Amino acid sequence: MKLFFLIPTYSSFYLPIKKAFEDLGWSVFVFDYRRGNLQVRFLRQLSNLFGKKFDERVINKIIIQKNQKIHPDVILTVKGETLDKNTLYKLKKNKNKIVN
Repeated sequence: MKLFFLIPTYSSFYLPIKKAFEDLGWSVFVFDYRRGNLQVRFLRQLSNLFGKKFDERVINKIIIQKNQKIHPDVILTVKGETLDKNTLYKLKKNKNKIVN
């Protein structure tokens, strides 16, 4: 089973939840939609120039692309305030189970 885990990696929930799924034999793919990799950090800086929603739109596109690549059984998000309704619709359209 595959889990696409959308969570800020500084969250206190990150390690316990990730470890629990891995102990159950799941493959866990983590995406930090807040601090994230260099790409996400760069987008956060660009949002200062192009408006607050710019980085959220691009991050939502990255999440959809990663979802299509991973093909997870479940998408688990913690504090998914960055996800917009169109992203949730597209993820659900791919027959994903989404839990927040």
